[in-house]
Amino acid sequence: MINVWRVLVGPNDDWPLAMCDFQSVNTQDDVLTNDCLHYNSVGENQILHPNPAHTWYYLSDQTETEPFVFRNAASRGNRACAYHASVENPSSKGPPRQSIEVRVVAFR
Repeated sequence: MINVWRVLVGPNDDWPLAMCDFQSVNTQDDVLTNDCLHYNSVGENQILHPNPAHTWYYLSDQTETEPFVFRNAASRGNRACAYHASVENPSSKGPPRQSIEVRVVAFR
């Protein structure tokens, strides 16, 4: 699964999307996999526990022409994925963030 995420109105400094560098994640200790219950199916999701060893990145003042494109899930094994979250920016001076996310299922 591939995600495409971008702001609709930029530049944005309100609750920017941050990405955790997968190489800084210890999947054995930092990640908890849960069942995700839907109306007629059961899936999985993951929670990334905070760790000072994690390295996070975000786009400062992200514009509409700077989308994030990242892999959110893989169907085979424990492949690298992008743990992500919006983060508070206490010095934000702009309007509330407006954003859109599209999820794409890619087959090989």
